[in-house]
Parts: sequence; structure tokens; C-alpha cells
Amino acid sequence: MGDGGKWVCDLYRLKSRHDCLIYSAGSSGEFSFEIAMKKAMPHCEIHTFDKKLYSCPKNICIFHQIILGNGIQPNGSKKWTTVIQELNHTNRLIDILKIDIEGEEYSFFPTMFNSSKMRSLRASLIDIHPNARWQQDGVTVAGGNRLGNGINQLSNPWGLYVDDEQTVYVADQSNHRIMEWKSGTRTSQVVAGGNGKGSGAHQLFYPQDVIVDKATDSLIICDSLNHRVVR
Repeated sequence: MGDGGKWVCDLYRLKSRHDCLIYSAGSSGEFSFEIAMKKAMPHCEIHTFDKKLYSCPKNICIFHQIILGNGIQPNGSKKWTTVIQELNHTNRLIDILKIDIEGEEYSFFPTMFNSSKMRSLRASLIDIHPNARWQQDGVTVAGGNRLGNGINQLSNPWGLYVDDEQTVYVADQSNHRIMEWKSGTRTSQVVAGGNGKGSGAHQLFYPQDVIVDKATDSLIICDSLNHRVVR
């Protein structure tokens, strides 16, 4: 969905929601995400926020010149709860929150995640800006053995997740499986799917993302063409 590619799970469930509400935090005058969402979901109400003043394309979104933060910085930032109240959205479900605020997320997140209003949020797309740097000579940590379905191969890998032990989980999209690479190894194991594409409980159909739920020690998978999220 525009803006460098944002993937939204279960997007088409929103078609049945007459009061669909989307927040897009961070624009820099670029509205491809909003345009893509409006095209897919014409009935959705979209609000865009940025610290600089821009104009939304006609009939696409409503623009707000607001800095999202902790509400106490001298830059005039506003907390998550303050913005929701000012827009009279206190009693509404925010279906999608896209956040790309160029480093301001570090002051914004604590107030957001500690707020009771998190219960009114269905899904979030977060672009985090760490101080990481690419190594001069990159090291292959998964795949790299041509396209294929072998235990040391990938086919159109998509989303990935790295846990606290540096284990890498990869959504091996065209192989319809989730692969696990433990730190320091060159081969992997299948931890979900791998039984051909399909909608069975043991199958995936072009999975696009995966995370690990630490509380339950389980995988949560965005199973794209089955239009579902599975655990």
C-alpha cells in the first residue's frame, strides 16, 4: 500500500465496516499510502498528520499539521490521547494506524502504548528509524543458494522477524512456509506450512509476514492469499 510499500493484513474485512477509520502519521507531502487505501476502501475516513503543512489530494484524506510525541517537548508535540479527543474519535475504533515520523516515534510510542486508547486500535504499520548501519561487506544469514525449496533455499522471501537470541524467521512466500534460521547456522527448518499452498490448518498460501509472540512462544503469521492471520 504505497509509501515505500506497506502491507496491511486482512484489508478486505474493512469493506464491511461503514465507519472505517485510518490514521496516517508522517507524510512529508507524499500521499501514496492514502491514495492506495482510498482506492481499495473508498468509504474509509483517512486522517493524515505531519509537522509541516501540506494539502491532501482532493477527496482522499483530511490533513492535520500536528507533531505526534509525548506532549511535553518544547516542539509543541501532542500525545496520542490528545489527538483522538480533539478529533472526537474517543469512542471509535481506529482500524489502521500508519506511523512514519522520522525518529519522533521514540517519544510518541511510550505514551501511545501506555494509553487505554490502545484498545481502540485494530492494526498498526510502524516504520522505525534505528541508528543501524549496513556492514561494508554484507553477510548472508539466510538462503543465498539460488531459488528453490530446499532446506537451505528460499523463494521470494518477504517479511522476517529476529528474536532476542538472533534467530531469524522468514516468510518464504512462494514456498508457502515459514523458515527458522538459528544464529550461526547456514541451514534452516520449516516451522509452519511447507505442505504446498492451500487453506488447510497445516498449510499457508503466500505468507507475507511473521512475528513471535513472546508471551505464548508462538508464531503469528500474515497468511496473505488465505486472507487470514494464523497462530
